[in-house]
Amino acid sequence: MKKIEDLTTEMISKISALKELALEGVSDGKRYQNFCLENAFKCIEWNYKKCGYHSPVIIVTENPLEMQMMFNFVKAIDQDSRFSNFESFYPQLFEQLATQELSRFQTPLALRLRSMQLSKLGSRVSSNLDSNFIYRLDEQLHAQLYSKVFSQLECQLASELSSKLGDLLRSDLRFMLGDQLGQALDEQIDAELSKQTMGLGDKHLSYLFTTNFYSDCIYTWYEFLRNEFQLDLNIDEHFQECFKLQKSSGICQAIYSEELCVISKYPKRIHWNEKRQLHNEFSSAIEWGSYSERTGLNCSFINGSVVSLEKKSSAVVSELITKSKGGFWGNYIPVSRTA
Repeated sequence: MKKIEDLTTEMISKISALKELALEGVSDGKRYQNFCLENAFKCIEWNYKKCGYHSPVIIVTENPLEMQMMFNFVKAIDQDSRFSNFESFYPQLFEQLATQELSRFQTPLALRLRSMQLSKLGSRVSSNLDSNFIYRLDEQLHAQLYSKVFSQLECQLASELSSKLGDLLRSDLRFMLGDQLGQALDEQIDAELSKQTMGLGDKHLSYLFTTNFYSDCIYTWYEFLRNEFQLDLNIDEHFQECFKLQKSSGICQAIYSEELCVISKYPKRIHWNEKRQLHNEFSSAIEWGSYSERTGLNCSFINGSVVSLEKKSSAVVSELITKSKGGFWGNYIPVSRTA
């Protein structure tokens, strides 16, 4: 078993670079620019297949708010025969749905959606679009990947060493990717969804540890331990495949049901201050893409604190810059899992 005495100065010196590796492409927009549709499909299909489920219909959106609205839109039109009501009230979502590669999927839901687009008539047969399906995926993936790997780590690393490494490697990443991009972003999405009508304001869990902006933190930590301490982990191949697919896919978040998965791309750019808090005095701190103005997501922050664009006056900016709240909201663990 590896002990705290086995942690060398050379190992510690590598941690700063590892943190940057986990954040690679997140803030400068490279993940957004390199989004690959085929890799995104492969990533989602891998997770479903790993849990014994057939591949769902997969829809791509530009930001987490748009993702939530699109999932609600598909769920609404799938359950309501008065399809024209939703088409006229949300024409942007209808147009965006029409751009998706639905012909790729030969499932009952895909066939009904294509039929609705052509006939403008709804269906009296609804699909299984319960987003609590994420708990079933999380439970199985946690058992097959997460718990197996980390039970092996516990057998090979002393608790004092594991705790020390966790503090060194994950503290900044948990704050940036969990508190800032997780909880604070969720609060803004909640506010925007509350403005929606016709059942499109429902909020769905979108955190699965294998396909999320926090996934690289888990994988980077695992790889560091495996390589530096030369650990023998018998689940290595599956764990590697899973997280490499996530990074190459460009998936930031996703909503899961048995027959439908709606994913969001990464931001076009993220602005931070020197304390690694979300911060932009002049415009949005998180710049998201959007299919239409109606599904746009503004994320305005000063020193980690949310500020609406309407209230972003020079006085407010000056006050927040002078007295930062620091953004400490606690750990973001929406599916009750820790990294």
